[in-house]
Amino acid sequence: MDKMIYEKNMDVTYYDLDYMGRMRLSSLTRLMNIAGDNHSKMMNVGYDDLKKKHLAFLLMKLGVKVYEFPKYNDVVTVRTWPLNPSGVSFVRNGDILDASGCRMLEWSGIWALADLIKRKIVRPSALELYKFEIDPPEICIEAKKLIFPANESLDTSYTHIVTYRDVDLNMHLNNIVYFDIIMNSLPSDCISDIHIKEIQINYINEAGPGDEINVSYIKKGNEHFFKGYIGDTVCFIASLQHDK
Repeated sequence: MDKMIYEKNMDVTYYDLDYMGRMRLSSLTRLMNIAGDNHSKMMNVGYDDLKKKHLAFLLMKLGVKVYEFPKYNDVVTVRTWPLNPSGVSFVRNGDILDASGCRMLEWSGIWALADLIKRKIVRPSALELYKFEIDPPEICIEAKKLIFPANESLDTSYTHIVTYRDVDLNMHLNNIVYFDIIMNSLPSDCISDIHIKEIQINYINEAGPGDEINVSYIKKGNEHFFKGYIGDTVCFIASLQHDK
């Protein structure tokens, strides 16, 4: 195995599932984050390494394509690998395989490196990360810039107040929590009726403890679009594609 491709077998547990018996999107992204964090530590750019330099990686965009949801007692293989930095963007891709090696889902995330003191985005040269020797697996998903449908009348469908359990080490709403917020915005009968195929999310402005996020969504064909606000400020935009 290419040393630039990290992989780890992980168990799907009871608390990872939704009431349909499918692994929740937030649980899936938790596995992605664990794999990415472990690999970053092996590359000497993990959380502790960055903290010494007052730096942190911030997830800006994420795209996930789902072929099959893992289920209870599945043992899955989670793989992840970086691509070479481009501009100020760091791209990390990955997939999840079932016990027979078939791909269950794949993802691509775009990250930025932030100076936590100056509160600004810095270039990859701050970590001396320029080029990786890697032959990456091909995937069929990329993280996209989303455009919310214009001229639509929206009503708030869900309100989430950021609490202790939502916040990460950087005092921001953890990126996995957004997926629970998105699913909580949908009626339960809608969740039961759809088969999720792809989800895209753009993280636009950070949320912190005590912030109230008001979420609105609209449906266009087989796609739901979500927009989360803190006051008048857009916090995130997301889309969820599905088969009916």
